Parts: sequence; C-alpha cells; structure tokens
Amino acid sequence: MRRTMGVCTLAALLAVACTQAEEHAPAPAPAHDPAPATTPAPAGEKPGAPEEIAADARFQARIAIIEDLLSPDASAANYEALATSLRLRGRYDEAAVYYLVSLKMRPKHARTSYRLAATFALWGQDKLALRYLKEAEEQGFWGFRLLDEDSDFEALKKNPEYAAVAAKVKERYEKEAARHAGDRTLKLPEGAAPEGGWPVLVLLHGWGATRADYDGVAALAAKAKFAALALDGQVVLDEGAYAWSATNLEETHAFVQKHLEACKDQGLNLKRVYLGGFSQGAKHAAALVAAHPEAYAGAIANSPGGQVKLPESFEPKGARPLFLMLGTQDYDVCKKTCADLEKLWKAAKQPVKIHTFEGGHRFPEEWETAYAEALGFLEKAQP
Repeated sequence: MRRTMGVCTLAALLAVACTQAEEHAPAPAPAHDPAPATTPAPAGEKPGAPEEIAADARFQARIAIIEDLLSPDASAANYEALATSLRLRGRYDEAAVYYLVSLKMRPKHARTSYRLAATFALWGQDKLALRYLKEAEEQGFWGFRLLDEDSDFEALKKNPEYAAVAAKVKERYEKEAARHAGDRTLKLPEGAAPEGGWPVLVLLHGWGATRADYDGVAALAAKAKFAALALDGQVVLDEGAYAWSATNLEETHAFVQKHLEACKDQGLNLKRVYLGGFSQGAKHAAALVAAHPEAYAGAIANSPGGQVKLPESFEPKGARPLFLMLGTQDYDVCKKTCADLEKLWKAAKQPVKIHTFEGGHRFPEEWETAYAEALGFLEKAQP
C-alpha cells in the first residue's frame, strides 16, 4: 500500500529537524549546498549578502527534501537509506528529517531511533541525541558493542544519562548476542572444479555490516572462476550488524581459517586464498596477507580503515599482490592507511596498485569494473 506524508506532517517533521534543533544549538547549522556561494550573479545584478545566499541554500535543500517526502513510491527503508547517506556526508539536519519520516511510517523501530540519536549526537544536539537513544533502548535495542564502539557518541560518553542507557543496553546484550551469531555464504563457479581446486576469495565486510554487502561481488567473482566465501564478522554488534576484532588480528586469522577448513571439501584450492574487504574488513584483509603470507595469496582492500595494527614488514616467498580502492573524498584515516599499505608493499617489493574513484567511504560507483580489474590484477601477479 502506498503512503504519502500530509502537509501537516511535513511541516512538523521539518520543524523538528530545523526549528526544534536550533533551540538546542548555540548557533544555526551552516548551509550544506555550496553552489549558491560559488555561482556568479547574472550580469547587471549584485551578488546577494552571505546570509541571503545561505538562506537560499537552506531553502533549496528543503525543497529537495519535500519532493522526496511526497514520492508515492518511497518506503520507510528507502527513507532510512537516504538518511544514512546524508549522515555520512555530514548533512545531519537533512538526515534527521528522513529518519523522522522513517519512524513516522515505521514507529518503534529501535535501529532507526538509534541512528537518529547518532545523527543528533554528530550534529551537537545532545538533548535530542539522548532522547532518541533512550527511545531506542525502550524499543528493545540491545546492541551494546555497537553503542560502545560507536564514535558518533564520543561527546556523550561521560554523560550520566548516557551511562544509564548504556548499562541497560549492556544487560540486554549479554542475553541476546549469543542468539545472533553470524554465518557464511559460499558461492562457487559453475561446472567442475579444476585440478587443485578453485582459487578462493574470502570477503570481509565493514564495521557494523553483514556478509550480504558482498553478494554482488561474490557473484562476479564466481563468474571469474573464483570460489567466493563471504563471512559475517565474529563480533556481534547488534541484530544484523557484525565487526572484526578492533585490535586482535590473530582472532580474525583463526576465524577465517576455521571457515576455510569447514568448506575444504567444496573443491577449494587452499593454496590460493585471497582476501577482500571494505573499511575495517579491508584493513584486516591486507594486514592478514602481510602477517601470514604463507596462508594468503593477496588482497583487495576497498577504503581500508580501523584500529588493527599493520605489520612493520613482511618477506613473502612469491608474489602477494595488493589492489587498493580509495574514494577521492574518503576519510583521512583511510587515505593514510592506503598510503601506509602502499609503502609496506613497495618495501617488500610486492605488486601493489591503487584504484581511485570519485566519492567517499563506499564501493566505487562502477564497482563491477573495479572488482573485475582487481581480480585480473591478482591473477596476473601469480607465476
């Protein structure tokens, strides 16, 4: 059944994200759209004052929001996905509107309330962040590891109200986490395995995600004659949200090896195991190749980041190629990690390539082309 927002609802939601938040803020949020400030005025007209330009930018942004909200085809999940995209780009006021709409359509959804709380925390709206974090807990949110490791709430972690909510979430987590352990997906190429077995690509998702993020890459890898093994991380953050150990690379190595052992009778070549990953999973993938070159043949690392330490050096026997992917607007920490990995690989005289693309912390827009190139790079480096 199609649902649309009424005019009164629209006004109320816009007021929550704009007017109500401004009451708690020391100053109004800046305009996010830089275009009006850089577009020259038509001939014969004087450019507007800075405050007029900023007001026009906010007006245009809100018009775009209203057009999205009036779409008859949008769902709560669509609005939430759009909100998350805006939040990752730092457009917290607009993101808050879409999260609020999602909650209006799907009330008492704990993960949406949690994400809205994180958005307000990033925006500096502490009271609203605590309000929606409390609502998430009351709605059954149990993702203590997610909350505890989430840097979005860093400014609130010494707040007594935050501590009280976190304690309740932790108590629930201890009961729920064991019931939500992750799983694996093995995608095999068509036909009979070659002599020695299929080369393997083990896929490690980013922090807070699942193996499903790699469904498309796994299918592409299988067409390229790789057996693709996608894993949920061993750390349960929340329902449908997993991670890898923040600091212990050996835990990830043991976890990957356990799953490879479980699949060894599926025609896999365990002497040609490659790793692929995004964000936290990408850094683990590259670090594992450097730490255990006897076990892994190379890696594809998309936007690598996270806290796990890289080995200072490695001396593999044979080629251990590394294909890096990095957005031009990715986080500084990911840019530094890519530079560190490139330096490490070059010092070891190993093949390394960086594929840059327009955008931020995500998969490339043309991900099929990028991953096909990456798989070809891995195979070409083998003797």
